[in-house]
Amino acid sequence: MSIYKRKSVRARKNGKHRYTVVVDIQGEGGKRARKTIGTYGTRDEAEQAEREALTARDKGHNVATKSLTIGQMMAEYLDYCKSDPEHHTAATIETYTLKSKRYIEPKLGSIVLSKLQPATIAAWRNELAATIGRRKKPLSPKTVHNVYGLLHAALSLAIGLEYIGRNVCDVKAAKPSRPTTSGYAGTALNDDEVRSLLAAAEPTRWRSFIILALATGARRGELCGLSWEDVQVDARKVRIRRSLSQTKGRIELKDTKTHRERVIGLSAWALDALHRQRVMQAEERLRAPVGLYVDSGAVFTNELGERVTPMAATKAFGRIARVAGISTQRLHDTRHTAASHLIANGSDAVTVAGVLGHESATITLSIYSHAFDDVKHDATDRLGARMERIAAGG
Repeated sequence: MSIYKRKSVRARKNGKHRYTVVVDIQGEGGKRARKTIGTYGTRDEAEQAEREALTARDKGHNVATKSLTIGQMMAEYLDYCKSDPEHHTAATIETYTLKSKRYIEPKLGSIVLSKLQPATIAAWRNELAATIGRRKKPLSPKTVHNVYGLLHAALSLAIGLEYIGRNVCDVKAAKPSRPTTSGYAGTALNDDEVRSLLAAAEPTRWRSFIILALATGARRGELCGLSWEDVQVDARKVRIRRSLSQTKGRIELKDTKTHRERVIGLSAWALDALHRQRVMQAEERLRAPVGLYVDSGAVFTNELGERVTPMAATKAFGRIARVAGISTQRLHDTRHTAASHLIANGSDAVTVAGVLGHESATITLSIYSHAFDDVKHDATDRLGARMERIAAGG
C-alpha cells in the first residue's frame, strides 16, 4: 500500500499537490496486483482512504469503491440480472437497460457511488417527473416509480456487495409518491367500437386473433404462444401455459407472466373463431410452395405457418383500429374490454383474476376498482328495491 504525491505541471505552478493511493491486492490466479484507489487533495484524505481500503481488503471486500460510479454500478447490476434468467427475462433486461441509459446514466452516471446524496436523488426525481417522454408528454408517475425502483435495486445490490453502507433511495425525502393503480387508464371498448373493430378485421387474417383476445382477455404474448395442443375443443377449454417474448434480435417461448398455467373456458364464439383459424391454416398449407410451409403447431401463424410475433400482432391491431376509427390503437385494451365485461356481467374479483391470470384478486381489484364500484352500485340499487318491496308488504 502506497501514497504517491503527483508532480504535475499544474501542481508545481499553484503550489498544490494531489495524492494518489495505490494498494496491493490478490489478482487472478492468486497473483499479486496493484489497484489505484483514487486521487485526493490532501495527504490526510489520502491516508483515510488508505486505511479504509486496507480494512476492506483484509475483509475480502471490493477495495476500489471510492472510484466506482453510478454508471458502473448500473452495468454491474444489469450483469447480475443477466446471470439470473429465472427471475429476469431477456425482455426485462432489455427494459432495464433502456431505462438506465435513458433516465439514470445521463444525470447520475458519472457520480461516484459513495458520494451519492439524498438531495441529489430528490433533485433527479423531480427532474425525471418533468421529463418529456417519447409520446411528447411528461413521464407517467408509474414510469417515474419504475425508474426509481431500478436505481433502488442497483443500490441494494451495492449494499449486498458492501460497496456502500446505506441506500440513499430509502430516505423519505428522496422517494417519489407511489402511483395508484386504482382506475387504471386503460380503454375498454364500447359495444359499437367492438362491432366496428371486428368489421374492420373481417377481410384480414387477424379477425380470429382479435376475437380470442376479446373472448379470453389473454395477454398478447400468451395468444402468440398458443399452440393447438393447448386447445381442448370437446371440453371447450384452453390451457394458457406459455408466452412468446420478443426482444431485439430474439424471440422465445417462456412461462406466463406469473409463471403459472391457467385453464379458461371457451365460448361458442371463441370456438367458431378457432375453427375459422384452422380452416385458414389448411388452405394456406395447400397454397404454399412445396417445402416452404412450416408446421409449427401454433394457433396463430403467418402465411407460411410460422408463429406470429407480439410486435406483428401489435402493428396489425393498430392498422385495423385506425380503419375502424375506434378510441384506442392498443392491442392490450382488448384485455381491458374483456375484464370490464366480465365484471359488468357479475363476475367476482377472484373469477376475473383467474381468467386474466393475475397473481391475486387484490391486483384485479386495484386495477378495476372503478368497474367494481359500478357493479356494487347496481347491487345496492337492487337491494334497496327489494327492501322497499318488503317494507311495502310486497
